[in-house]
Amino acid sequence: EISNEDIFVTDKWDSFFAENTRVHTLIKEIINKSTPLSEIAEVKGAATVSEAYEIKNILTDAEEYNSDIHFKFINTGTIDPYISLWESAKTQYIKQGYYQPVVKKDELKELYPRRYDDASKEKIIIGGMTKKLECFYDSGETLAGKSTTIVLDSDVDIVYLTGLLNSKLMTLFYQNYFNSLSLAGGFYRVGAPQIKQLSIIVGTEEQQKNLVEITTRMIDSPNDADKELIDKMVFEIYEIGKEDVDVLIESLK
Repeated sequence: EISNEDIFVTDKWDSFFAENTRVHTLIKEIINKSTPLSEIAEVKGAATVSEAYEIKNILTDAEEYNSDIHFKFINTGTIDPYISLWESAKTQYIKQGYYQPVVKKDELKELYPRRYDDASKEKIIIGGMTKKLECFYDSGETLAGKSTTIVLDSDVDIVYLTGLLNSKLMTLFYQNYFNSLSLAGGFYRVGAPQIKQLSIIVGTEEQQKNLVEITTRMIDSPNDADKELIDKMVFEIYEIGKEDVDVLIESLK
C-alpha cells in the first residue's frame, strides 16, 4: 500500500517547490489529512496494450445497441466531466473511428473474463491525456479503452468520488503535485499510478449525502450552477479557503 509519507517524500518536487513554499505547504496539508484513493478503492488501467489490440478485433459500430447483448465502449477522447460522449462524438481507437462502438458481452467474457467483470461493475472511468481531470460514473454498461483509468470496488459511494474527482480542487492538486507530467498545450498525462495517489477526504455523513445528491444531478443533467456548487462543497470538505485556492491557481500560470 502507498502511505501518505511515501507519496510526499519525493525528489521530483525539489525544483518546482523551491520558490513556492505556500503551494508546498498546502499540498502537504492536503496529503496529511487525507487518504490515498488506492486505500479506498481499486484503481487500475482499463486495458493492457495486448488486450487493447485483441479487444479491437471484437469492437464494432452498433447498428442497434442492446444493453442485454452489448457493452458500450469508451475511450479517452469521448469523456467529459460527469458524462460520456458515446454516440454524440466520434470515438477514435487504434487508428479507426466509431460512432456507436460496442463489444458483445459474450465475446468479451470468453476473451477476457476479468475485463468483462470490470465492465459489468459500477465504476468511474477517467480520461487519459487531458487538461483537467475528466471522468464519469458508469453503472456497469461500459467497457473502458486502453488510455483510460477505472475506479471500482470502493469503500465509499462511487458517486461521491465522481464529484471529488471532477472538482476544481482535485485538478489543482493533480496539476501541482504531478507538475512533472505536464505536456505541451496544457495537457497532463493521467494514469492509474497517479490516480492511486490522489488525496481523498471522506466528509461527514451530511457532506457525503449533499455531494452525492448534487453529483447525481450533474450526472443526469450537467449544468454550470451545480458544477460551481460541487467545487464549493469540495473546498469546504477539504477546508481550503479562497485565498489558498487562488494560490494554487496562480502557481500554474
